[in-house]
Amino acid sequence: MYECRVIGVERIVAPMIESAYALKKFLAAAKLAFPEDERKDIMLAVNIETISACKAFDEMLKSDAIGELSGIVMGRVDLTGSLGLTRGDINNPAVFEIVKALFTKAKTKSLECAVGGGVSAHSLPFFRELPAGYIDRYETRKIIFGCPSALGESADKGILKAVGVELLWLKNKRDYYSLISHEDDQRIIMLEARYKSLIEEAGGKYA
Repeated sequence: MYECRVIGVERIVAPMIESAYALKKFLAAAKLAFPEDERKDIMLAVNIETISACKAFDEMLKSDAIGELSGIVMGRVDLTGSLGLTRGDINNPAVFEIVKALFTKAKTKSLECAVGGGVSAHSLPFFRELPAGYIDRYETRKIIFGCPSALGESADKGILKAVGVELLWLKNKRDYYSLISHEDDQRIIMLEARYKSLIEEAGGKYA
């Protein structure tokens, strides 16, 4: 969180929050990392991504610290995994009912509601079926889409572009770290040869 403060982030999402206590600890940590005058400009959200978290959600909403929480993100891939389902089940009716129920409760506390996990064009009917005003945004791994504007007729094209951006980002990441990992190859060979020679001159054996 200190690093997030340095680079000026606008949103922080805590993963795997499964109890009112975990929620309280996250919000307390945010208080330590960000002065009060800065916290008003930062959205603090939690990932609700397991059936255990869903069952504990009522207790989370009763927490004294709930007023400091800005929103929730439903992580559908991990949610399906916790239900014994597969990634291919993220859009099924059972998952939809869980998300709808959680968002209904979240809105009683004026929390922003987002959906992540396996977002693709195939997710759009799922999002559009949620009651009006329930979904504030949906997100791929790197791109956030604001609703309701991102639920329009061209939403599938936006998601396709997001996939393209993420593909380029991953390729850039791969090339960058690959370059770093190989930049000292020649020096390693030179030092290893020198070290081997010195060890052998001292009567030792370099394996």
